[in-house]
Amino acid sequence: MMKFNNVLARTVKLVSPDGGTCGYLYKVDWIWDREPPALTRWETQENALHSNAYIYLRELYVGLRSTDVVCLDIWTDQGNGQFNVQLPRIFIASTRSERQKPKVELPAVKGKNFKFLFTSSQPFKIYNSDTEVRLKEWNQDLGWKVYQLPFLGGQENP
Repeated sequence: MMKFNNVLARTVKLVSPDGGTCGYLYKVDWIWDREPPALTRWETQENALHSNAYIYLRELYVGLRSTDVVCLDIWTDQGNGQFNVQLPRIFIASTRSERQKPKVELPAVKGKNFKFLFTSSQPFKIYNSDTEVRLKEWNQDLGWKVYQLPFLGGQENP
């Protein structure tokens, strides 16, 4: 089994080192991730994150590839249907063009629906398969829930 970590490519070819006389290749299974679009602004729709109650967001892990600082703004409606409560702006450090999953600590706020806005002066990519948010329903003693893929619009494997 061969594995290439963090390789961006449009075309990949298998070539025998001796011109094809060293043996036969019987089967190849290509396992790959489609690259999401590079954007300077990524805004989500309002999202209840699979909860009918008030929720509290603890932390966010963002599958990210960036060359500059990415700013994250979060709004919540706090149950009144108007997104008028904005959390303090959060800055996510550059990943130096590497695909990483940085942890983002979120300020304490409760709400029913949340909206996320990522902006940067340079294009960046968000990977849905690596993105998750940790949340807890308000007034619950149960542990933290992990909600995968909170950001719509990315491309996943077909």
